[in-house]
Amino acid sequence: MPSTLSGPLPPEIDYPILDPTADLIAGENHAFWFFDDKHGYSLLNCHIQGGGSVPAGGVVAGAYQQFGDWATRRIVFPMGGPDGALYVDFAIEAAAANSDGYAVGGWEFRCVEPFRRWTGRYRGMPRLTSRAETLLGIIDIDGPRVAVEVDVDFEMVLPPWVQGDFAEFSPEREWGLLAVGTPRYEQLCKTFGTVRIAGREDYHFTGTGLRTHRYGKRVATTVHGSSWLSAAFPGGRAFGSMQFLDGDGQARYKEAFITDANGRMVAVKATQTPWLERLDCIGRRIEFAYEGPDGPGLIEGEVLHAAYNYGFGVDRTPGALDFCHMMVRYRWDGEETVGMMELGMIVERIVR
Repeated sequence: MPSTLSGPLPPEIDYPILDPTADLIAGENHAFWFFDDKHGYSLLNCHIQGGGSVPAGGVVAGAYQQFGDWATRRIVFPMGGPDGALYVDFAIEAAAANSDGYAVGGWEFRCVEPFRRWTGRYRGMPRLTSRAETLLGIIDIDGPRVAVEVDVDFEMVLPPWVQGDFAEFSPEREWGLLAVGTPRYEQLCKTFGTVRIAGREDYHFTGTGLRTHRYGKRVATTVHGSSWLSAAFPGGRAFGSMQFLDGDGQARYKEAFITDANGRMVAVKATQTPWLERLDCIGRRIEFAYEGPDGPGLIEGEVLHAAYNYGFGVDRTPGALDFCHMMVRYRWDGEETVGMMELGMIVERIVR
């Protein structure tokens, strides 16, 4: 394991923004994912938004909102369960951010030690839906609800991946960084915790996870497709990749890394990556190929859980950019793990 988990970033960067003089226009978000290594449950991008949103745009749970202070936050999340079950919800609450984390929408996330450990706790009544229901379209948030409790620890295993550090040089590099919303970083972790669903036995899990933090201006109106995936393996290896398509279907921004024998992140060139080609992607086999310092490599995956647009369903509005958040079982040179994948595509380019 690397000697420091903060990398080049100061510890105070890992906390929520509360400075009343900070620019609200850029916005800020923290997001949390976890993946049960027994494949029972997954948190598929629990997204906490603060400040402004650039540009304003539609999201399935309602339009992005620009708030007048840094304490008010918006949360949207899907949790995947067995047999295609999804538990989803959203909320906007004042005084949701505090000095070391958040308390919003039934969730409490706390930074115990910057870049080393976060915790999550949920007590709420999310909307119970399913992958099948959300494939049909955007769901009614007023549907059936069920009592859910979650306790989870996130322990970091790598320093943060600062977006842009491994981006391929091209004239479109700045276009891609604006679509990412830099400054932004993400950090792979191991996770362990408990899920409690009303009427069921407590479910204890261990696995992997990811958390992200963005606090820069983001303009993504010209993005027509995205491919983002990453995972940490039990033996210490890890990888990450992010690519964006323009209106012509060309990948104008590419960034990818793998860890070397010493656990350091090194840039690689992505030569093959998955895209959102079809809506029903459970069981889909994917390949991520790269060219690195030691030659070519291949990471294979199989989609286990999926949530469309944070679990609120497929948006078939013309021009909509649909996202699918997924838990994937990855294999790399004989080693196996579970990790994340988010694929996005303009709805007209998706085969139904």
